[in-house]
Amino acid sequence: GEVDKQLIEICGDRVGVCGAGAYLELHCKLDVYLRPSYSDINEIKINGESVGYQENSFVKDMLKGMGFGEDQLKSYSTFEQYDNALELGSQKGGVSAIMDELPYIQVFLAKYCTKYAMTGPTYKTAGFGFAFPKGSPLVHDVSRAVLQVTEEQMLNISNQWFGAAASCDQQNGAKVNSDRLRLDSFKGLFLIAGLSSTSALLLFFFKFLHQNREILVSQDSVSQKIAA
Repeated sequence: GEVDKQLIEICGDRVGVCGAGAYLELHCKLDVYLRPSYSDINEIKINGESVGYQENSFVKDMLKGMGFGEDQLKSYSTFEQYDNALELGSQKGGVSAIMDELPYIQVFLAKYCTKYAMTGPTYKTAGFGFAFPKGSPLVHDVSRAVLQVTEEQMLNISNQWFGAAASCDQQNGAKVNSDRLRLDSFKGLFLIAGLSSTSALLLFFFKFLHQNREILVSQDSVSQKIAA
């Protein structure tokens, strides 16, 4: 049917059923306002900064195709290495961003979502597929199953394994609240301002007395002293 045609590709004497495509996302460190430090990978390339990717991944070739030099690309094998590289930044031997497939990024952000965020456009790649001999009765069944999972189950699977986005928003909200300035934060500032104002007032008072001491000690009436 029309649905099956969207997923079936014929190559030689084999029939391929396309699975879910792989999506690449960029994730960067958040600034103090919880905004990604970069919004597009081209900004990093133009600035000559470094990008990380998963070791032995096809992402390296994709980044080189985008115009990144070999010296701008760094491979990592663990999420802890991702975290450390992003924390250091390009200027200190790390990277400004990590480019990886969406499922891996979601797992990474489930652990570090208060520090990093996905940003920029999503890049779709070819993904994976299944190959069967021509005429195999499995082709149409697998095609329908893949489409059904793609349309109905991917969101549930994502939420089950990676957590809903709301949980990360709640963590970020908690961080914002914890970092928000309160009245107590300004106690020192108020104290300094109060002491400065009092000192200035006393200095003015003593200067006034010194400049007008002869008038103040004279025997003139109050009205005459004011007029003077």
